[in-house]
Amino acid sequence: MRDVVAGTGVVGTEPVTRRGTGLPVLVLSLGLATVPSAAAGGSVVLTAAAVVLGAVVAAAVAVRLRLSLVELLVVALPVHFYPPGRGSLVNLSLADGVLVLMLLAAAGRAALQRRSPRGPAGPTWPLLVGYTVVLQLVLWASLVGPVLLGGADFPGGAAAAVKIALACAYLLVLYAAVAPRVRAGDRRVLEIWAATATASALIGIGASALYAAGVDLGLSYFWRASGTFEDPNAFSVYLLLSLGVVVAAHRDRTGRPWSWQVPVIVVAVVLTGSRAAMAAMALAAVVTVVLTLGTRAGPTFRRLLVGTAVLGVLAVVILPDAWVGEVLQRATSVFVPDAGAAPDQRYQLWSVAVQQWASSPVLGVGAGQYVPVAQQLLGPQWDTIPHNTYLGFLAETGIVGLLVFLVVPALVVTRLLRATRAGDGDAPYLLLSVLALLMQAFTLSLENTRPMWAVLGLMLALYDPGPPGAEKPPGPATVHGRGLPHSSSARRGLRWS
Repeated sequence: MRDVVAGTGVVGTEPVTRRGTGLPVLVLSLGLATVPSAAAGGSVVLTAAAVVLGAVVAAAVAVRLRLSLVELLVVALPVHFYPPGRGSLVNLSLADGVLVLMLLAAAGRAALQRRSPRGPAGPTWPLLVGYTVVLQLVLWASLVGPVLLGGADFPGGAAAAVKIALACAYLLVLYAAVAPRVRAGDRRVLEIWAATATASALIGIGASALYAAGVDLGLSYFWRASGTFEDPNAFSVYLLLSLGVVVAAHRDRTGRPWSWQVPVIVVAVVLTGSRAAMAAMALAAVVTVVLTLGTRAGPTFRRLLVGTAVLGVLAVVILPDAWVGEVLQRATSVFVPDAGAAPDQRYQLWSVAVQQWASSPVLGVGAGQYVPVAQQLLGPQWDTIPHNTYLGFLAETGIVGLLVFLVVPALVVTRLLRATRAGDGDAPYLLLSVLALLMQAFTLSLENTRPMWAVLGLMLALYDPGPPGAEKPPGPATVHGRGLPHSSSARRGLRWS
């Protein structure tokens, strides 16, 4: 029997029995990984063939697991690549295609129902839409002065604004698609995200090991694990922001936070050789321990933290030094700097950003103008981004742009803190991931990072107050889980949102 769940766009035909997601998602992730692997080789034909293969595998797994489009988006989210022949100017993700399908499906439903598209009821949706609009207004307004004065790189500024518009689309779509499901008690998207992150970590570890053995799949940066991302730092960002989701999904399924997936992801983070990730992971762990003192989940969180640290160290110690030695030395150099090492270039990049902001403190030097202005100051050889999300935004869009940008991250942290203090068992682990993300942003430029915006939308959906007078979600389907009963209409069929 065909039925539609009001407000969710969920369409289906028959009940879905609960099926294991780990192996099918791993198979799908391996199929999708052929795309960045082929693109790294520079062959347009092989890349196109890999896209076709990935689409076939995705269709088969989507039918088997009856994935919704938002769940398919989550699986495709970590697959990034540079199109062959385009250099590093254009960065694509397979999730972009799924995002377009979701937007077309939403527009099609609205047209059939002869009404404008509407988001979930409650205060969060209009806030996010307003946030996206205001952020775009600030980005474009920051370009007015530099363009009128001459010398501004307007195409670069327009591209910067468009990239952030795309990133915000992930924020809006993840929230709009997941919030109604969470309100109905369906949290399967967490399980899909956790399975995808684990598969990505395994692919990254495997590709790094194969490179050490002399086999380059194009899925590592020398010995540094990059998985299906084009850069090890981007891979580490995705892994850390997924860590809390992995724990939350396991708690929903079993009632326990510990799972084998956690040390796998931690080992993959170490193998990225990302100093930013190591520092962020350590600092976020300390901050989260302090914030969870006196809470119900605090002792369990601390035990998991200690156990994961011990197992992660043991795993790295027993791995062959010929494989992990150089990467481990680089990753830990943030704690034990090499004697006589040259100062990190980031300090100069940050100094230039501060100088640019001081020259135009309200609206900055213009979106996308950090590099052109730096070249005017230091010479044409200067072509590096600021490697600091906050200083980059401050330099390009001024104090106004930075304050607007921080609204959504601050809202996410506030809700997670409130949930943690209220005794929510998942919130401390999700808070750890968000804090690690925000700390990595101090040494990386992440404003265009799709997974960052996607996870912020996911967090807001998980901890959404909903409309006034909204009913609480139904009870768990099992003693430990929070998922819907298998007969629920929100888990039927190949859903379109």
